[in-house]
Amino acid sequence: MLRHRRYLRKGYPTAKSQPALQASLLSDDPFISYSGMSGTPLGLASHMPLLPRSHRAWFLISPTWSIENNSSVKTIRTYAVLHRLRNPRHSLIFLSNTQAEADLLNQSGEAAVLHNKTSTTSEYIFRPLEDVPVEFDAIYNAQLASWKRHDLSLGIERCAFVFYRDLIESSTMESERARINRHRELAPGHVFINEFDSTGKPVRLAPAHVNMHLNRAAVGICLSEIEGPMFASTEYLLAGLPVVTTPNHGGRDLYLDDDYSLTVPPDPRSIAEAVLALKER
Repeated sequence: MLRHRRYLRKGYPTAKSQPALQASLLSDDPFISYSGMSGTPLGLASHMPLLPRSHRAWFLISPTWSIENNSSVKTIRTYAVLHRLRNPRHSLIFLSNTQAEADLLNQSGEAAVLHNKTSTTSEYIFRPLEDVPVEFDAIYNAQLASWKRHDLSLGIERCAFVFYRDLIESSTMESERARINRHRELAPGHVFINEFDSTGKPVRLAPAHVNMHLNRAAVGICLSEIEGPMFASTEYLLAGLPVVTTPNHGGRDLYLDDDYSLTVPPDPRSIAEAVLALKER
């Protein structure tokens, strides 16, 4: 978490007054940073008009959500042009999660290359575990939000769920428990792994614990229609799981191949059949 304290100047908003943004400082001199775009059009660059105008700076910016459309790219282009007018020595380089995103940004005049952010997922944490028996046909690692489309898993006989609550997600304890209770009624063989803390928030598991639970399943599933690159997809693969996915935008299928994944229509029967097919392989 980068708070850029040394660049604060009188008259600018303080770091305390701005929302925290996950970012990495790759170099202090020259200034080179890497950040996502969550809540901001230009990632860390949107938070830092604080560098002196004479300072050279490079901002590597990775989309957090799919921007594979002309409207999103037009908005980004507008903010980028205005930012460079105010900060002529700043360079913005977009690390896109799909080639289509990079192409759209390049066509708009922005510098962009393909660099799916899930490439940073650790193969030392997410890996096959020989001593963990397979108990479930499939597992889904996703927050309990409607756009994650958990109901598409209802045709699977034995399915497990690892879940969490995003800081900017609108889910509440009531909506999460309602989703879980309804799902259990429709699919008694499904298991929701996380517990809730005293405030009603899902207790987020440590990455090593997530990997252990992934190893309890035969297949990983990805069910949303649109989001970002979806780290869970890469975590499944590194844990040794084949993947069933629906058609999607965001970049999660960059590392998927026909040898160990199936892309099927978004209906419970197709997904259940694909899970069994991959399990039998």
